[in-house]
Amino acid sequence: MNAATSRSETDTLPRADSRQKEETRRSLQTRLPQLPLAPTTRQKISTLLAHPTLSHLVEFDVAVNSTSFIYMMDHMDAAAYLIRHFDLGDFEVHPTGQNTFAVDDREGAKAIIQRLYATSRQRILWGEGTYDSALLPVIRGQALLVVDLLPRGEERVQTRVTSYVQIHNKFLGFLIKVVTTLVPGIIDRKLERAFGVVTKLERAIHKDPVQAY
Repeated sequence: MNAATSRSETDTLPRADSRQKEETRRSLQTRLPQLPLAPTTRQKISTLLAHPTLSHLVEFDVAVNSTSFIYMMDHMDAAAYLIRHFDLGDFEVHPTGQNTFAVDDREGAKAIIQRLYATSRQRILWGEGTYDSALLPVIRGQALLVVDLLPRGEERVQTRVTSYVQIHNKFLGFLIKVVTTLVPGIIDRKLERAFGVVTKLERAIHKDPVQAY
């Protein structure tokens, strides 16, 4: 039986404390010189890690096969196509370069996302984009995401996402405190939606693999 039939598709786990975020940040700063990055990208990341507007950590227990999950993370455009094909959502993703994608979730978030580093258990992603909502001015910023993957059996992956965000809207002034309070919730909702759709997609492919090809 698929584990997803007995538990929810994506469970949000209790957050780790701030020490985990700080340890990850220091580790990234130490590893940064060894990563194969363009000088401009390296400088942007260095600046963000030194002075993030906010940092955030959330963990999910995702009901998905780890091999499928990693494939979809690394091939966002193919995953988005299949999500639309199976009528599970309307994400738009287009490759713009090596390991780089333009992403539009059709719910206010648009970004250019680049995969900087990959191992069997971790992905490091760099993103630059905007978030448009009815309540606030368009939020512009950059983010570094560290995605740690811990398979739990064959059909679940415990996924920890640590994000470091830099908001560029200097004109927000006093609203910046409001924005930094709201952004973690936005991140959680966006990730939970994305992981939930990936779970539904894997089920749809398993049920009707012919449609996927």
